[in-house]
Amino acid sequence: MSPFERKFGKYAIRNLSFVLVLCYAVGYVLQLAGGGGLVLSYLTLNPYAILHGQIWRLVTWVLIPPSSGGLFFTLLMLYFYCSLGTSLERTWGTYRYNVYLFQGMLFTIAGSFLLMGYCYLFKPEISMLGAALTIDTPHEYFTVIAMVFSTYYINMSIFLAFAALCAVILNQTRAGRYILCLGSNQEAVRLSGVNVKKWKMLAYVICGTLVGIAAIFFVAAYTTVQPGYGDQYNNEAIA
Repeated sequence: MSPFERKFGKYAIRNLSFVLVLCYAVGYVLQLAGGGGLVLSYLTLNPYAILHGQIWRLVTWVLIPPSSGGLFFTLLMLYFYCSLGTSLERTWGTYRYNVYLFQGMLFTIAGSFLLMGYCYLFKPEISMLGAALTIDTPHEYFTVIAMVFSTYYINMSIFLAFAALCAVILNQTRAGRYILCLGSNQEAVRLSGVNVKKWKMLAYVICGTLVGIAAIFFVAAYTTVQPGYGDQYNNEAIA
């Protein structure tokens, strides 16, 4: 246990993923309510507005929900966020998981202010409805794009962290080494006294589950699929 964890560990928020999902739920309710878009526009991470006194935006932007692909996929996505986040919290510990997520939030805030500086210097264009619009002031620019800033990308990093955890399990645990060896030389594994059928079935179950989860998120993002869509990802999966 590090000195920082001994000192600040007692302030760590338990079940932080569940807390974020509740924040999303509040954001969705505001979005669906009458005039919800106007209400959310006062909660977004808008650095220009923050520098002009609206400091509550430093906190309330966590209520901005990710774009939804329908009620079913939204609920499913939030369930997986909560489930994977809880698994990581149990593995890392509450304190480290809090540090991981809050660092992501702080970097998002810092990135928004850096983007405002870029806007001041270069006056970038925004493409809306196929037309490029030149924004003259940071206020106009961030009024347009402030809804982009949400904890969506932080939550997506949970999947990356979970993938890293799976890599550690595959390379540093007995079960992981069994599965890797099965892919290299199944007969040698069998002669070593390992139950090949058991571990092969486990590998298929894990891979099938992860493919199913990926397919659900793919459908949620693109809203349409074809039977051959998975073929284009064969090389990436093998690599």
